[in-house]
Amino acid sequence: MIKRLNKIQKGGLLIEALAILGIVAVTSPMIYKKKVDKSQELEDIAKASQMKIVREAVNNYIDANYDAISNGSKIKLNDAKLKKYLPPGFSEDDNIDVGFRVENVGGNLKVNALIVDNEKYNEKRGNRIAGLIGADGGYATDNNRAFGGNMVWSVRPSDYGINGAESQIVAT
Repeated sequence: MIKRLNKIQKGGLLIEALAILGIVAVTSPMIYKKKVDKSQELEDIAKASQMKIVREAVNNYIDANYDAISNGSKIKLNDAKLKKYLPPGFSEDDNIDVGFRVENVGGNLKVNALIVDNEKYNEKRGNRIAGLIGADGGYATDNNRAFGGNMVWSVRPSDYGINGAESQIVAT
């Protein structure tokens, strides 16, 4: 009788071990997907933060160089003229373009800027990053039109001297 119990227990341990391996095999892909999603979410937050920093630098650049900015002029983020407005230690990315548009509003000149990240994003991710930027964040569609603020505003990047903007994050 004792020998029989030992045989049953040994077989039971093997079945338990196989059940645990099966559970691990089933849950591993779900855990991996959650980690990938979390990693992408952190990248999106970092990109939105970078665009906010650049937006602030561009606003300071406009304030300091208001009279010298011409309509349709374009500047790269790593350009020395703009670089000095970025915070110390900021890792500038030469994949970001800044275009300017000068308008006459009631006899006063108004300078607007459009910041375009040249990295391509799918529409869902692009809109998520634009939402993280805030009301000034937007997404350029494939017809050279950028929409932002949950479709509240839209611009044509070509009006800012930026051609071919599609599937990209923008900020104003």
